[in-house]
Amino acid sequence: MEADLDLGSILTKTPDGWHAAGALAGVRGRTIGPYAVLGELGLGAACVLGRTPAGELAALRTSGGAPGAGEARRDAFLRRARALAGVLHPGLAGVRSIGVDDGTAFLAERFCTGGNLADLLVLLRAHPLEEARTLGRDRMPGSGSFEARAAALGAHAAGALAALHAAELAHGRVRPASILFDGAGGVLLGGAELEPELHVPPVSAQTAPERLHAGEPPSVEADVYALGATLYELFTFCPPYTGASAGELARAVRERDPCAPRRLQPFLSAAAERVLLHALEREPRLRPTAGALERDLYALAAGHPVAARPRSRWRRALARLTRR
Repeated sequence: MEADLDLGSILTKTPDGWHAAGALAGVRGRTIGPYAVLGELGLGAACVLGRTPAGELAALRTSGGAPGAGEARRDAFLRRARALAGVLHPGLAGVRSIGVDDGTAFLAERFCTGGNLADLLVLLRAHPLEEARTLGRDRMPGSGSFEARAAALGAHAAGALAALHAAELAHGRVRPASILFDGAGGVLLGGAELEPELHVPPVSAQTAPERLHAGEPPSVEADVYALGATLYELFTFCPPYTGASAGELARAVRERDPCAPRRLQPFLSAAAERVLLHALEREPRLRPTAGALERDLYALAAGHPVAARPRSRWRRALARLTRR
């Protein structure tokens, strides 16, 4: 897969490496640890792009984003960062370094020059359906049909998520921007929540119903739901829920089941629909584990039977009564 990220707005590539371009060159005096800050990445959570004197690029996040944010907050950030760095999996964006600069903790994560799934979705939604499917098939790594490649992409992310869960860590911020392309055909999961006790993410289409309560911490079940919602958007080009405001979106997530994917995109297989809706079960205990979701997605990519089964009619009726 070719690199999709428009680095020209942030960096200029020369034989000597990447260099700050345009107006962003003015921030080169700011540093975080050994990294010179080149500009904001627009991924939230105080994420900026940095470069070492040797030219290595990294996505940098900090505790609170300012000196003096608090010793307890800094220490909690460092504990979480070290725990995440201890999970080694080829599908995770590797942690480059962890440190403290002027009282503020920071984590440097691998910067992927191929962009992320959010970039790709913006591109695909700008085209008619058939063109989008062809474009998406060509832009995603792997081989086979659009569905097969999308399933394989999701399986890579689910496998990385399963590695975090095996270490008893929840990701906390699974979304399209967290699924990264390395520019060489690799799919990586990055951007895990670093301050789960303090940071309450805004309501989004990836918010599990149980996380709508303020202060509800990240969980492995909510991670699976968030990945299911992310893949739902990839497979259908539509998020599972929409709303004109955060309140409307929260009501939709709380009160409605997502539309059956094949009603939005009839080219999808029944197996793909079952896998997506299984991950989006409203009851956390009914969702698959990340490992089970990974196996189903690989089976879907290979054209093999999947384990996910549609909900029975009585269970759907019971769910509607419960919400009422």
